[in-house]
Amino acid sequence: MAKTTSSRKAKSGHKAKSGHKAKSGRKAKSGRKAKSSRKPESGARLPFTAGPWGGTGGQRFDDWAEWPIWTGSPQDGTPVQGVQVNHGKTLDHLVVAYQFKHLSHFIEVQHGSSWGGVKYDPFFIKPRERFIGVEGWHHVFDGTRQLNALQFTIVNTQTGAIRKSPLFGEPTDTYFRFPPDPVWEIIAFWGNQGFYVDSLGVTYAPTGWQDSLKKRHTLLRRSLL
Repeated sequence: MAKTTSSRKAKSGHKAKSGHKAKSGRKAKSGRKAKSSRKPESGARLPFTAGPWGGTGGQRFDDWAEWPIWTGSPQDGTPVQGVQVNHGKTLDHLVVAYQFKHLSHFIEVQHGSSWGGVKYDPFFIKPRERFIGVEGWHHVFDGTRQLNALQFTIVNTQTGAIRKSPLFGEPTDTYFRFPPDPVWEIIAFWGNQGFYVDSLGVTYAPTGWQDSLKKRHTLLRRSLL
């Protein structure tokens, strides 16, 4: 994976500034069809957010708001294509590969400007796979609370097979989890960053979210005519 930080630079040559945001809610439901254990707050707008988990230091970033992430047909792919992590005594950085909105290439966005620690191999999804869950640990390092380990859950939308990424980093005192659920998809990340990654949250949407987004945009355009 190429570099690009929120100190950032993308393969596309684009640069961006850090953003903000978020709220989430959860509620269990049951029924005959597979239903999500995760329900956004009433009135929440697509896409939804959960987290962040970790510390409050550093500056806020919001990849969905700051980068030209792809929102095309679900048959063509998914926004989050892969991740890469460096870890030493803490989680030095997280690089996320996003599908660029014109499908021509990836943009790789780095959170945490450190290049220290062990460089883990990049982890990419395969065709028809989606990121649906993330879990991790955070700890106090050098006087601030920050991430120390991450692991991601993937689903194959054709077969329903679930797999996990390697564990990036070391489990420590405080655990967090965004539970995997095949009816939801992680489409971006947000949180706080500085020299390291202070916290991480997810931007997520239901399966078929691209169609809902297009419908909303169409209705908005009609209302402006």
